[in-house]
Amino acid sequence: MGDSLLGKSICNPTGHFEDLDFLNHHDKIVKDWTNPSNLVTNSDINIWRELIKSKKDFGVKDPRLCILGKYFIPLLTNPKIITINRSFEASIKSLCKRNNFTYEKSKSIFNIYEKEKNDLLNNLKLPVLKITYKELIEDKNVINRICNFLDIEKKEINFINKDLNNNGY
Repeated sequence: MGDSLLGKSICNPTGHFEDLDFLNHHDKIVKDWTNPSNLVTNSDINIWRELIKSKKDFGVKDPRLCILGKYFIPLLTNPKIITINRSFEASIKSLCKRNNFTYEKSKSIFNIYEKEKNDLLNNLKLPVLKITYKELIEDKNVINRICNFLDIEKKEINFINKDLNNNGY
């Protein structure tokens, strides 16, 4: 999903498959992902324009797009959105486990991003493919659905590891 990808980590031993150029830019804008703000400048928008121009085809898999999407997505030509939705409880358990957050803090963070995601999807009126995390893990046809939605050719890929589903769906 880009030229230079974020590699593997303890949380994702097969890799994150996230474009580092976009991630680094998002890090500069959203300094604290647990308490995000909307302080996007004209300079930030110009950097996105340059990043977009420099890439042929790309995807961005970054939860901060829930916050930044209203600025970023309108810069794209024919954008399509794929959401991977995890259950509330699995998301909370993941935040608690991965970041050692309390249940209340995890719930608060989840609610911020969920609200921003819903507002973004309702306001932008773009093609959206909604997939549950359970479908991503279990449905052998999900890759075909994604490729059809994006109108791209399916390639043999095997990056979905069911063993990484530590916190349920």
